[in-house]
Amino acid sequence: MISFRRSPDHLNVGIVGATGLVGSMMLTMLAERNFPLTSLRLFASARSAGTPLTFRGSQITVEDAATADFTGLDLVLVSAARTTSRALA
Repeated sequence: MISFRRSPDHLNVGIVGATGLVGSMMLTMLAERNFPLTSLRLFASARSAGTPLTFRGSQITVEDAATADFTGLDLVLVSAARTTSRALA
């Protein structure tokens, strides 16, 4: 997890499927639009867990979505296979 500015109007955000095409586009869009983040956590399959991804110049380690605790996240963007998306949503 990486922390950014802390403010009541900033959100704790998670992205499930962060290593996939849609997930990488979500990261790009959040960065391009300077989305108001307090923190960002990235999730993917067990196969991709542990992979470092870069966001706004900082590395974030991808977590295993199947075993992750989503407590504390204000917004979770999900782009995974249908069964996975339904189970996690």
